[in-house]
Amino acid sequence: MPSITVRGFGVEAQGEHLLASFTLSATPSQAWVQCFRELASASVLNIAAATFQRNRLGIEVLDQKDLDMVIRAVEAMIDGVNFDVAFRQ
Repeated sequence: MPSITVRGFGVEAQGEHLLASFTLSATPSQAWVQCFRELASASVLNIAAATFQRNRLGIEVLDQKDLDMVIRAVEAMIDGVNFDVAFRQ
């Protein structure tokens, strides 16, 4: 499976929270999503609760000041998952 990258990013208001939406370069496999969730489980930014719909990844951001950290953390996790999935093959 080719590496997945972030192709686009958006933010929308959801009540008092924000939804950070990442458009991925491809629809991830179930194994990729599982690996992402395992890696994200150590995050204090609620990244493990990410939703996946085709090639979109959504994360609820509780505070505007956390948005930049969430973006950087998700990008780093995607890189880590790509490496881990490639290593397992």
